[in-house]
Amino acid sequence: MISIPGVSAETIEEVAKLVGSDLSPNERFGQRLVVSNDTVIVGADWHEHAGVVSGAAYVFVSYGTNWVEQAELLASDGMQGDSFGGAVSGYRDVAVVGAPLDDVSGMDSGSAYVFVREGTTWTEQAKLVASDVAPGDWFGVSVAVFEDTILDGSGKRIWSHRMENP
Repeated sequence: MISIPGVSAETIEEVAKLVGSDLSPNERFGQRLVVSNDTVIVGADWHEHAGVVSGAAYVFVSYGTNWVEQAELLASDGMQGDSFGGAVSGYRDVAVVGAPLDDVSGMDSGSAYVFVREGTTWTEQAKLVASDVAPGDWFGVSVAVFEDTILDGSGKRIWSHRMENP
């Protein structure tokens, strides 16, 4: 058992239940999530906004003990089967969302999307696809962002990207 100084089972309590605003059953909401300061990004890679398993990601912001849905992130070119939201990462006002089954460079080659928050508005800034991605790579099956660096992973490689204005 792991012990955290000053924290016991008696001091941990549930304070909120997060639920996406337009979810249906079995959309895998919450299987991928990340916390960055007062913001939580939650993937729902089986969400059906653009067809079965097209996917979405939801952004929630904490105001004390209240959590409010700030945005539903969707791929601008999302299609059935992309699994957008299959990986999520966030750092400050940047979110990276993987779509590992996107067929952008052949079946299940994958991609990742970068969103930036200004105020309370999230805007898609880029779609990342590796120059040598191939069918079956699942690019975007794992994503990470920290400061000005984004990492995208597949079952074969990890790619590094640099942001100019994080």
